[in-house]
Amino acid sequence: MGGNNHSIIDLTLTSASVELNWCIDSEEATGSDHEVIVWEVLGGIPGSRDTSKEVTEWDISGWNSTGKSEEEQTAIWEKKVVAQQYFLRAGDKTGVLDDTSSAEQVEEAAVALQEAMVGTLNSHAWRKR
Repeated sequence: MGGNNHSIIDLTLTSASVELNWCIDSEEATGSDHEVIVWEVLGGIPGSRDTSKEVTEWDISGWNSTGKSEEEQTAIWEKKVVAQQYFLRAGDKTGVLDDTSSAEQVEEAAVALQEAMVGTLNSHAWRKR
């Protein structure tokens, strides 16, 4: 990377108890310098413990506006916008990462993103009962 260039890191986040098949499809044209990332969930890892049980308690199914009235769709859209703004404010703590970022900086950014996601879901998603 040159001094004036920047790079955007693509992340695939998952629970430690989920096994993924992840690869780059360099045959698929994207029209940019980015590659297509292909991934599939293979299933749970036997014997692994979900490190974030709290995640399984959120229910965002109410954010799906398919088949809803126009009024309901507007309310759902507004809820999504508020949640997105909350996440962006919380995620501001991540800082800017590039190809010169240290492992510690990446770890700090990952923790900040996780905190932003948890905070957003705690504040804006329904709890499963």
